[in-house]
Amino acid sequence: MPELAVIETGHFDCVIWSKDIRSSQRRLERTLTERGNAVPTSEVRFSPPLLLKHATEPVFELCLGEAVFFENKYYEIEFLFHQPPEAGDPLPTVQHKLKVIEESFRFSPLAALYGEVSMRATMSVLFSLNWPIPIRDG
Repeated sequence: MPELAVIETGHFDCVIWSKDIRSSQRRLERTLTERGNAVPTSEVRFSPPLLLKHATEPVFELCLGEAVFFENKYYEIEFLFHQPPEAGDPLPTVQHKLKVIEESFRFSPLAALYGEVSMRATMSVLFSLNWPIPIRDG
C-alpha cells in the first residue's frame, strides 16, 4: 500500500504509512452508507501552522481526501530531515500532551553517518488517542 500522506516542507518531509487500510475503509463506507451518513475524510493538523512546500501561507491542517486513520491499526510516521542538526543543536523531538506519543518517536544521530537523517515512530491509533501532533518547521 502506498503512503497515506506525504507532507513536504522546506526543512523536512513527513511520511505516514500503514500496512493495509482498504478493508477498514470499505467497512466504514458500508456502515455509514447504511446509516445515511457521509464518509468523513482524515486530516492532519499542525500546531503551530506549518509552511508546506509549494505553499505561500502556513496551514493549520491538511485534508487527506479519504478516511485513513482507524482504531487498532498500526501506523508508521517518519520525519525525513533535509539536513542533520548542527553540532550542539538539540535533537528533533515531537511535543504532544500524551507522553506515550512523545516517547514513541526516535531520532538516531548514528543513522546520519549513513546518510539517513530521520525520526520515526510506530504507533496504534486508539479511540481515546487525541491524534494532533505539533510539528515545528525550522
